[in-house]
Amino acid sequence: MRLTKYIMLMLSCAALFAACEGEEPEAQQIAITLTADVDEVMVGQSVTFTVIAEDGTDVTANAQFVDKSNDFAVVTNPYTIPYDGKIEVYAIYEKVNQSNTVTINSKLGYPELAEDANPTKTNFKPRMLLVDHTGSKCTFCPKMMVLLKDIEQTEGYHEKYHEVMCHSYSNNISADAAYSQAASVISNYFGVIEHPTLTYNFDTSKKSSYSDNIKGNIDSYWGAMQGDAGIAAVTIVGRNNVTIEAAVKAQTAGDYRITVWLLEDGIYQAQAGYTAEWQHTHNNVVRSIISNDPLSGVDLGTIEAGGSVKKTFAFENLHRKWNRDNLKVLFIVSKADANGKYDVVNVALCPANDAIDYEYID
Repeated sequence: MRLTKYIMLMLSCAALFAACEGEEPEAQQIAITLTADVDEVMVGQSVTFTVIAEDGTDVTANAQFVDKSNDFAVVTNPYTIPYDGKIEVYAIYEKVNQSNTVTINSKLGYPELAEDANPTKTNFKPRMLLVDHTGSKCTFCPKMMVLLKDIEQTEGYHEKYHEVMCHSYSNNISADAAYSQAASVISNYFGVIEHPTLTYNFDTSKKSSYSDNIKGNIDSYWGAMQGDAGIAAVTIVGRNNVTIEAAVKAQTAGDYRITVWLLEDGIYQAQAGYTAEWQHTHNNVVRSIISNDPLSGVDLGTIEAGGSVKKTFAFENLHRKWNRDNLKVLFIVSKADANGKYDVVNVALCPANDAIDYEYID
């Protein structure tokens, strides 16, 4: 009996020893500190991290690195920064030790325009600006939407203008997903108090309802435009910013300004008073503007006939819900008249991550 008990005890100890031998030792919790070799980079550049334990030991080689700004993705070291904005990274060592978070500011570079392929040409095709001051909660606004769609589909008309949908009716993004603060600024500039209202260029004295002769007004405004200047541009749309280079070339000498508006297509928002399903999808919606005061934008100074001026612009801190693939940039060039009043002489539209050349009359 004693021998049997002894054998059983020895077997139990052996089994316990074997089990303990197969387990990994419990990780020790220690303080670790993460540092980065730079705190500011351009998109596409690399950051190198170092992790030091509390006793001074470099444990970088055995650490993992997590980009919490990018859905907590595990990243390499060095880390080639794939997007613009604020990058927040922390390290993990031996599974249980988490470091401090380091922040790297990632910048989106400015694009560069290609050389002007027609430096001596100045016969620019003019386009005017139409702004529809509207809103998804406005029950009468679909009447203007139908009218503008009919005009757009009328041969020869859409080449005369670019339209912007300015959702300023609700003044509340929770009520209208297409609303923006920029929309309120624009509608206030034009003195809009009723919706829908259509405005032309920067003329604050002329406002149209859906019962007005809008085709006739387009003909009148566009017919007075002489193509005084042309616009070329290139855009880069990042995760958090849009960067732009634009050029304005003059046909006639004068004092010019340029303003830049960020637009978005494909915004779904149920439209009050709708008569067709397509009215729930809102295009050419203004999201942001470069210059609030004056609305006519950045002063380019005097441009001589045949001369040109380049400018760079940036829209920063894009709203997380804006669809980056559906963004586009509208350029509005204005010129001072004999009384020093600026009005639109040309408008151009550039899609996201694209470029446009000067538009000439053949």
